[in-house]
Formats: sequence, C-alpha cells, structure tokens
Amino acid sequence: MTLSLFYQKLDEYVGTGTGKQDIRAVVRRCWFFDFEGYPIRVWQGQGRLHTEDGNTWLGTFDGKGNTLLRTPRISDGRDGTAPTYEFTLSIIDTPGLPAQEAYDALKSEQSRVRDRTITGYYALFENGEGLRPNTPLEFFKELTMLSSRFEEKLELDGTSLVRRYSVTIIAKDGNSGRSNIPGGTYSDTVQKWRAAQLGVVNDRGCEFVAGLADRTYHPQ
Repeated sequence: MTLSLFYQKLDEYVGTGTGKQDIRAVVRRCWFFDFEGYPIRVWQGQGRLHTEDGNTWLGTFDGKGNTLLRTPRISDGRDGTAPTYEFTLSIIDTPGLPAQEAYDALKSEQSRVRDRTITGYYALFENGEGLRPNTPLEFFKELTMLSSRFEEKLELDGTSLVRRYSVTIIAKDGNSGRSNIPGGTYSDTVQKWRAAQLGVVNDRGCEFVAGLADRTYHPQ
C-alpha cells in the first residue's frame, strides 16, 4: 500500500527530527460544512488558506484570538460505536455571501442541513509555505449532520453593536445505525449491547476484536 504524499512527508519529518525545537512542519485541521447551497470551508488557524485544489478556507481564529468554530474530540470509530458530535460555527461574511443571508437561509430551510456532510482534512504546512501549502489535503473523517440549533445576538464591538450569528450542528459518523440487526457491525461494544438485550450480564466473547486493530499479520 502506497502512502499518500501527506504521510510520506510527515514520516520524513518525524524520522529525521533533530530535537524538540526543530519545528519544520505543522499540521492543522480543515473542516468542510457542505450546507446545501451555502458550503463553508474553515481551517484551524488565522487568515485565508489557499489549498492546491483551488479552494479557499477561512481561518477559525480572528486577530483577537477568538475562535469561530468549537469542535468536539473526534474518535476513530474502529470499535463500531457512533458517538454524537456537536460543532458550533460562527457564521461570518464571506466573499459574495453576507453572514445574515447564509444564516437566514439555513435557519428557514432545515433540509439544507439535515443529512448533509461535514468532512475533516489534515493540512501540512512546510517551513516557508505560508498560507499556500503545496501538499494535498489528507482526508480523515466524514460525519453526517442530523439536526441544528441557531442563535443570533447583539454584542458590543468597541463603540458599536454588532449582530452575531452561529449554528450548532449535531452530527454522527458513518457507523450510525450499523449496529442494527441484520448486517450490523461486529464489535465488542455492539456484542455487549446485544447480549444485554437478551439478559446476558457480561458477554466477553468479542473482546479480542479491538485487539486485532493494532496488529500486523504476515501470510506464511
């Protein structure tokens, strides 16, 4: 299996590091909220990020250190579970799309949110690249939006009142619903849950599955 360019470069930097202060590359997360008709791309940093695929990503940090996006801790889902994730995104003006227009459209038509995807990527910044990295983004997670909450409020910005808009998205990953019979995911977590439905207190018959995830097997 050939590693992507992202992981090839990451392995190169990790393997040739000369010390804790030798920082030659940085990895940040990017999030693509695919709202119907109003897609929003943001990244974990300040300023506008321009990626090699031609997309522009808005930084989630402003000049005052405030963040526009609150993200949950993301699990890898290899045990078959499907935790609920909650993202809170501040909607701001973007080129050709005022914040109020995007907010009103998403709030008035929930279909623009439900069952749409949130996709997470890693961006690798090498020394000297600035906000135009040459390495392609690396996919790491896709979530499905289930529901949303909206909030608008007036805040004092210096001497002026400014209206702020935000949306909180409830999402799950691709494991959602896969534990349902038939054709469910076979994992220790699911096995214990199913056993409990049948009155079995502690079914340990599938505990070995998670242990197989970090092992490499070579055919003889």
